[in-house]
Amino acid sequence: RFRNGTRIENDRESNSLLVDAVGDVTVKATGTVTIDAPETIITGNATVKGLLTYLGGLKGSSEGGTAADIQGEIKVTSGDVVVDGIGVKKHHHDTQGEYAPTSEAKA
Repeated sequence: RFRNGTRIENDRESNSLLVDAVGDVTVKATGTVTIDAPETIITGNATVKGLLTYLGGLKGSSEGGTAADIQGEIKVTSGDVVVDGIGVKKHHHDTQGEYAPTSEAKA
């Protein structure tokens, strides 16, 4: 335990390491920082100031409200955007007659 209350604990029975910091924590490296774990949990908000690149896909949900709010353009270079089973690229509409609006999108 440090004088300001920060503590670092190594629990040999559970093979776990706890860093309980009072204040901010900064990790700086001149090279790559790697987190190698089967699962990583972040309990607060996360801000990425650089480019976010992911290789395993992207999946998420919301515990209420909007699940994703993106400002700016989204570009899909390979594949389709699918909403409720209906793809943007290959969907169709039925005509309703001259000057009438088309039907809702259909798969």
